[in-house]
Amino acid sequence: MTTKPKRVYDFTLPVSLSGLQDSMAVSGLQSAGLWGQVPADLRAKMVAGESWFGGGVEVTAADLDELPDAVWAWIAGRANLKWHAAT
Repeated sequence: MTTKPKRVYDFTLPVSLSGLQDSMAVSGLQSAGLWGQVPADLRAKMVAGESWFGGGVEVTAADLDELPDAVWAWIAGRANLKWHAAT
């Protein structure tokens, strides 16, 4: 069994998203048809933090590592987040 290469994120983690940012991320992923590909535990974390007045959500490297490549590519492209595959 092969394992996929780990991603190296070229930005500081964890990242705190405000409720508004989180809400926009959820909405964008839903609109793009990618929401269903987000792992259930991360979906629950995002939904819990998406209130406009809520505390938002803290996203860790472990959270991002769970994302399928297509979902991560969509997020990274829209948020202009830099990363590379570990060698």
